[in-house]
Amino acid sequence: MSDAVILQQSLKLGKGGSTAATVIPIDSQKLMVAKFGDSRAVMSRNGVAHQLSVDHEPSNERKYIEKIGGFVSNIPGDVLRVDGQLAVARAFGDKRLKIHLCSEPDITHQAVGDQNEFVVFTSDGI
Repeated sequence: MSDAVILQQSLKLGKGGSTAATVIPIDSQKLMVAKFGDSRAVMSRNGVAHQLSVDHEPSNERKYIEKIGGFVSNIPGDVLRVDGQLAVARAFGDKRLKIHLCSEPDITHQAVGDQNEFVVFTSDGI
């Protein structure tokens, strides 16, 4: 379901939005990683965890958010938030904050080999 479809159905679906991480095998030697928000993809390589993605935090995308009319703020002791509300700078399906969020994922490619054991997907950061 795309961001546009979710936004069109927002009266039925209610308030909120989502983040996501997806890994697609391209061939036996490469993965495509697409993600936005604070969902993560982590690969075990020789028993060590390697994050395959970068969290989309407001601090990393402040210039973009401010350029399109939003703001990044925080209450002391809390994390930075888009328009004082959302702790991620990229998400989809959030009708209230859509104007100040990016819903385009980062897409990267990851080489894989015999040393790679498994991939774990997480939500809401870890």
